[in-house]
Amino acid sequence: MSAVESFLAQSIQGYNVTDLAKWVAFMTYDSITYGFVSPALVLAQWGWESGWGGADIATYFNPGNQDGPCSCGSLSGAKEPTGIPGFSSIRDGVNSYANLLIKGYPHVTAAYRDGGFSLAAQALGQGYYTGYTGGKVTFCGTSFTLTSSSGAHLWAQGKYGSPAGSDLIGSLNAHTSLQALDTLISINPLSNFSLGC
Repeated sequence: MSAVESFLAQSIQGYNVTDLAKWVAFMTYDSITYGFVSPALVLAQWGWESGWGGADIATYFNPGNQDGPCSCGSLSGAKEPTGIPGFSSIRDGVNSYANLLIKGYPHVTAAYRDGGFSLAAQALGQGYYTGYTGGKVTFCGTSFTLTSSSGAHLWAQGKYGSPAGSDLIGSLNAHTSLQALDTLISINPLSNFSLGC
């Protein structure tokens, strides 16, 4: 079994990683922001950020390697070796991730809706999407514009490859299990899980 397959089958605190990604995808679909993402995009980012299942997701419950929760989810006080905070539970970390994706990175959901996985991966990597028409983003008390010259809001310093997003796209292309998850999720897969922020 490949590292990707093991990652997709992994359970953390009783929740399957794939189901958690489906829940995030559903939350983007169900939000008031324009667009949505697929579980495949969420899983590809989580996989790259965690080394396909490393301690940041299984021990620190921070699947997207977020710098902070912005009042969404509770922190454990523990910090990863890189200094990034750990969450108290996988529910808190995933909830915070969904909040960040929906409110802090709506250009990614807009890019997915307009052009699918590849365009969204590129937007995630370069920190903006020129087709996003929602104006300024206000998140964590900061308002910013997402353009190539002003306010590009990078998640990863490495931009997920060169060109931006190519590592995420390569992961999708190399794994049929991820390709099968590149779909719209319109029904909540975890009925006991809710967006708490």
